This record gives sequence, structure tokens and C-alpha cells, in this order.
Amino acid sequence: MENFGGQTVSLELLDGLQNIMPCGVPSALQQASSNLVNAYKQTQLEPHTGMGLFCLSAIIIDRAEPSEALRTNVAWQTGLDNPIHLLSSTQISAFRKGQPLTEETLVKGESGAYLLGTNMTLAAGEEKSWTIVADVMKDQTDIVALREELLKEKDMKAILGKDQEEATVRLVQLVAKADGIQVTADEARTARHFSNTMFNIMRGGIPLAEATTDNPLPLGFSRRHGDPTRPWNKFNINTTDPVTGKPVLDYEGNWRDIFQNWEALAVSYPSLLSAMIDKFLSCSTADGYNPYRVTKAGFDWETEDPSDPWSYIGYWGDHQIIYLLRLMEAEEAHTPGCLAKRLDKAEYPFANVPYRIKSYKEILQTPKDTLCFDAPLSDKLKKEMAVNGVEAALLKRADGTTVRVSLLEKILVSLLAKLANYIPDGGIWMNTQRPEWNDANNALVGGGLSVVTLCYLHRALKFYSDIVAAAPITEFAISNEVSTWLADTHVALGLTDTQAVMDALGKTAAAYRQKVYEHSFSEGTVNVQRADVLAFLAVALKTVAKSIRRNRRSDGLYHAYNIMELSQGRFAGIRRLPEMLEGQVAVLSSGVLTDAEALAVLDALRASKLWREDQQSYMLYPNKVLPGFLEKNCLPADALERSPLLQTMVAEGDKRLVSKDVCGDLHFNGTFRNAFDLLTAMNGAGVPAAEQEKLLQLFEETFNHKAFTGRSGTFYAYEGLGSIYWHMVSKLLVATQECYFQALDANAPETEAFAKHYHAILEGTGIHKTSGEYGAFATDAYSHTPWEKGARQPGMTGQVKEDILCRFGELGVRVRDGKVSFHPTLLKDNEFLPNGTLSFTYCGAKITYHKGESNGMMLSEADSAHLFARQLNELDIIV
Repeated sequence: MENFGGQTVSLELLDGLQNIMPCGVPSALQQASSNLVNAYKQTQLEPHTGMGLFCLSAIIIDRAEPSEALRTNVAWQTGLDNPIHLLSSTQISAFRKGQPLTEETLVKGESGAYLLGTNMTLAAGEEKSWTIVADVMKDQTDIVALREELLKEKDMKAILGKDQEEATVRLVQLVAKADGIQVTADEARTARHFSNTMFNIMRGGIPLAEATTDNPLPLGFSRRHGDPTRPWNKFNINTTDPVTGKPVLDYEGNWRDIFQNWEALAVSYPSLLSAMIDKFLSCSTADGYNPYRVTKAGFDWETEDPSDPWSYIGYWGDHQIIYLLRLMEAEEAHTPGCLAKRLDKAEYPFANVPYRIKSYKEILQTPKDTLCFDAPLSDKLKKEMAVNGVEAALLKRADGTTVRVSLLEKILVSLLAKLANYIPDGGIWMNTQRPEWNDANNALVGGGLSVVTLCYLHRALKFYSDIVAAAPITEFAISNEVSTWLADTHVALGLTDTQAVMDALGKTAAAYRQKVYEHSFSEGTVNVQRADVLAFLAVALKTVAKSIRRNRRSDGLYHAYNIMELSQGRFAGIRRLPEMLEGQVAVLSSGVLTDAEALAVLDALRASKLWREDQQSYMLYPNKVLPGFLEKNCLPADALERSPLLQTMVAEGDKRLVSKDVCGDLHFNGTFRNAFDLLTAMNGAGVPAAEQEKLLQLFEETFNHKAFTGRSGTFYAYEGLGSIYWHMVSKLLVATQECYFQALDANAPETEAFAKHYHAILEGTGIHKTSGEYGAFATDAYSHTPWEKGARQPGMTGQVKEDILCRFGELGVRVRDGKVSFHPTLLKDNEFLPNGTLSFTYCGAKITYHKGESNGMMLSEADSAHLFARQLNELDIIV
């Protein structure tokens, strides 16, 4: 506190923390039974030091057994002389009224606090500082040690300062290991790169030891992804052993989060790419999907809990293609030919996730309810995993041995699973109870068709075709079940009628799944010719490319998602949705477009309704105004004329379905949430089928639920209405940079235009915006910016991964054919220091650019390999 006035002031001060939780209270217990928790709370003052101890009188259970609470949370202060300590908030009101405070030494049965009351006199210009420290999960040994230190040390502020400095040094060292340190004239750019790198390793980890056979990914400093403002996410921080105090080699995270952060980490540690890919493949399932979470120990899945509204199961539809593909593309760039040589190695197991996708016939009947949760199998696997580790949760053959298949078979299963849901000209049918990257589009499940995944599938098919063509052998052994699925899919893709294609693809996939679910892999292996695999990939590639092109909109953009109409279990058409940013990112990344076509997409995007002028950036979808309360739930004016039943019910005052207000307007029953509720009510009222159809049509005209995409169309933050979601903007940045480099390599006339788009998108992300423009300090990446508001939720966003990739692209670091080159054609001149240099690290080596007449440097394959292995210390390059 500082006195900026010209006179001495005297004041009474009360400062501190309220509602401090005791140790040993799970979040679910606090949320559900906070009054019960209060009854167990015991807050004590350690009289010699003024420490506050926040503990339970006993661990809260309802079993007839003792349960001691032997750990506590603690708070203490340094800097205030002899303050009055309050352990609750009860005296705050008295303090505000100027009444004296009374020291509290023991508070029982209510929320704890750590408040410090004191009188203070400050001369003009004088300042006074103090520090309040809080810590968790301490036992008696810890508290005694802390007490003795507080009694012994005279300058705890200096000790705290030293500790903070040492922690800062350790943090900087970790960020430096991941190439987060850069020195340029653009301080905002280098600060953002530092924070991007820091948050990326916090999400995905950083190597803290040498890789070994037993631990090929020795990562630490990682924590499970989780935004605490969203109820479906949780933090789980496991960075330090609580007993030894040493760093823990551990990682865990949602599938998509950890693998996308590993992609950025692999820029600095390319030697880990093979292990990252192996981890991905070893945890994917035999039906072509992946578990929800991946951990160092293995993997985990969601379970159903009827008491939890956020409890649900399903498979995300896009995870298996793009995240694996990006890692494989990186490995092929660093070690060309390595993947082709591994194609026939039977090394990869399948995760036995206890979900079972229903038959094709059942999916057609209820496309939003397509997975069964095998609770007995889940319980069995969990118990066995507790004893035998993840090996217990891997798919077994009838004889109990673990199924292991080749890299090619793993790739084919993931491709076939996507193609099983291919709808010509529409996209990939999203029928596994989960959406894709944008989980706010959750209502697309069941009827949605993803052009986004279709685009990434095209990119994958091109890449895998090249890998298979480069294989040193001409035939591969794969499971007979997969071989049959492959052959049937190849034939199905040659059909022309949409219903025929759907039926053929859906039935062969269901037949494969049924075999594997009931008998595992029991038919042995067969040899398939490389030429046949390539022929299949070529047909699939041509088919997918044709559908992507048919999703071009009249405004020059591309559809991201469509809706498939079904009538009595048969295909009845495709309905288009409004434009979305995600679709443009996907098509730019797909490899379908020429340079001119890609540039036309970027030009159309800038002229579209997705542009938000105030932030000079792009929203996920066009903003729209939702109807007010009195504007919605108003039936069409001719509703009574169209339904004799409604006429009768209104005349009789029967309000089970609709009610008529005093102004004469009709409204559906206010308890209805959707058409299912209406249908239930109509069945209960005995409404004839013909009238039911009329009322359901009126309901759809009133609410337009067929256009409902999910949370994205009903809330005003996160991925909602009017929001910029910065991760997708940075995905656009990556895609634009890829287009730029493709044009640059071809010496295409669109190269400079791509560069202009790239830098405009980059500036829109906020790096050089003022805090007033950005709504926050621009040193950190943020999750989203709602309409007419500032940025929200710093740091823990997937944007950091994309920005790291782009930053090295700007610096001209590119890896192709096992060689790294340094040609910074996207780098702006104002990043060079006055002495004409700038520095950064890459794979642990310090790279210094000297501004000159050269175009940069390409290292030989041997030197590149040394750099990738982090065996080079420094490079000076004239650019």
C-alpha cells in the first residue's frame, strides 16, 4: 500500500482470504453437501506464529469406522507486525462499522478465513507491503517445520523472494528446453511465444529424462486439460512427488488436447515422434475410434452416471484422422521412409473400450442413440487394470493373448471407420454420440454430416497413398476381418446411388464390428497386395475430393457441416447449414484446392459475415439475434385452421398441448423443451397419428429445431453466438501458412497474396493490440472473445499449439526429406535488432540470424539428424 497524497494518513486495515477450504473435501461433496462439510470444519490459530490451520475434525464418511483427517491447509503472513487474526468472516461487518476486532483462535462448524486486522500510519510517499501465503495438504511434520522456520527466520519476505526467483529460473529453464526463448526487436512477439510455449508444455508435458524402452515418453510438468469454468472439465495436477519433492514423470489429458500439444512439442523434440505415434495407435480401438483420455499408464474412458447431467459416452468423429496424420507427417518429414518400413510390423494392440456401436439398422432407426455402454465389462477391466496395468484393457484373442496388428492395418481401420459413414456429397455422418472439435455443435450428433472430417480424410488418403507406395514390400498380412471390410468398402465406393452407397458401407462396417465384438480377431490373416491397397486409396481419394468440391457455396466459401434428412430409415436429402469458419480451415488444409482456389476462399472469407470488424478477426459462425421471450413460442397464425384437434382443445380449455393468450395468440405448453416432449404429451392424450404429424410440423415451424446445432446457437460465450474462438483463428493461420509455402515452393503468382492474408490474420490474434482493443494483456493467448466484450480465459487453450507451429514457420524453419532449412520469407524486417540480428532456439540449439544478402541455409541430412537429436549447440545464419 502506498500513500500518493501529500499528507500523513492513518488507517485501519483488514486484509486476507475468505472461505478457505479445509484439506480433504472432494469437490463433489462440497458442491452437493456444503452445510454438512461446514459441520466438520475446524480452523485453528497457531499462537506463536499466527498460522491459520484449516482442517476437518474427521474425514467425512457415513460408515461405522474411524477416519482421521491428518492433513491440513495452511495460511500465514509476513510483513505486518502483531496483527489481529480472524479465522472467520463474522467480524467483517463490525469492522466496516468501526467497531474493534477480537482475535479468533478457534472456529468450529463454519467456513474458515484468514483475515489480518491492523492500524497503519503512512507518511506522504511511504509504502507498506505484506504477503499472505497459503498452501495445501500439509501433515504435522510439515506444519512443525514451517512453524520453526517462521520463528527462526527474521526476514521471511526475503526467503519468499528468493524462492520465487528460484522457481522462476526453473520455469524459464523448462520453457527454454521447449525452445520458448527468442530475442528479437518485437518484444510482444517474443513474449507471446514464451507464454505459448509455457502453456503448451503445461498441457502436454516436457521431457525431464532420457527416453528409454520402458519409458519412451519421459514427460513431466503436465496436467490434465481442464477449464475450471466448464463443469465437464477437471484439473489434475501431478507434477511433484508429495513425499520426495522430486518431479514426477507423468502425463494425462483429453485425447485431442494432449496429442495436439505433442505436435508442437515435437518441433523441439522430433526424436519423440515415433513414440507419440505408437502411443496413439496403441490406444485406438478395433472399431476405429479412441478412448476419451490418454495417460502415461494407458487410457481411460467415460462412463454413464444417470445422476450427472454431464455424464455421457461417445466417440469424437475427427480425432482419429487429423491428430494422427499431423504427427505422421512430421515423422515422415524428419525421417523419410521410416513409416513405410514399419507398415508390416505387427506391433500395435487395440484398446478394449467397453462401448459397442449398434448395428447399421439400429443406427438408422435412432441415429442419436447408437452406442451401448458395457458396464460389466467396464467394471471388469477397471479391476484388472488395477492389478495388471493397461495390458488388461487391451483386446484379447480367444486364447487370452493380446491382439497385435500392423501399422497398415491400424491405418486402414481408422480410414474404413470414417468411410463407413460416408454420405455422397454430404460428408461423414456423425453418428457416434459425440461431435467433433467444436463440441458446442453437439446437436449435430445423429444427423450431422462433417465436411470438415471429409477434408482431413482427403489429406490423409493422399499421405497414406504415398507411404504405401514407398513400402519396400509388395504385399501385407492383415486380419481377414479387415481384409473383407476393405474389399467390401472398395466395391461400395463404386456405387452411384446415395442410398445404395450408405447401405453397402453401413452394413459391411456393422458386420465387421459384430465379428470383432463377439469373437475378437479369430479368422487369421491374409495377404493383400500393395497394388490393391493403392487402388482402394485412389478410389476413396477421388470420391472424397468430388464430394468436397460439391460443398462449395455460392459465396465462394465451403460448407463445414450439413444435415442429412432421414425418412423411415432411408436417405431423404441433405440440408445445408450457415457458413462456419471451421469449414474454411478444413478445406484450405485438405489438399484439394489449387493455389488460386485457396486464395479465393481467403478472399471470400474476408468479405463474409464471419468477419468481426472490432477485433479484425473471424467468428466461428455469423452472429445472430435470438428471439426475445415474448417473441418465441408463437404458433403460425393459421395453426387452428390446420388442426381441427387444436380447435377443439382450445375451445374446451384443454392446455395439455397449447394455450391461447388474451390477445388470441397460440403457444405450445411451456413445459415442452423439444418435439420429443410434444410427442410424449400427444401419445398420453391419445392424439391420432395424422394430427400428430400436423402438430409436429407446427412445432418445427415455430422453433426451427432442424437448424439447431447445439450450445453454439444458444449461448453467448465460449464457442457461442458472436464469439471469436481464438484456437480456430490460429488454425486458420496454420492453414494459410501451409498455402503460402505451397505457393512459394511452386513459385506461384498467389504467393504474395497469401503472405498478406497470413499477416492480417496474425495481427488479428491480438499480439500487438492494446489491452483496450484486446480486452486483456496480449502477452497470453486467450480462449475466446464474446460479442462486444474483451478476451476471456487466458493461457490454457489449444491456440498455443497452433501459434508455436506458425512462429517457427515465420522464422523459416522447415523440415522436408530429412533436412531442415532456414529461409525466413515470412519474417518481418522490424523483428531484427538494431545490430541486424535476431536469435531463437530450435531443438535446443541457439540459432542466430544475421541480416544480409543470403537466402538462408539448408543443413545436410547428417547435420539435420544431429540437430533433431539435440546434438548441435549453435548456428549462425545469414538471411
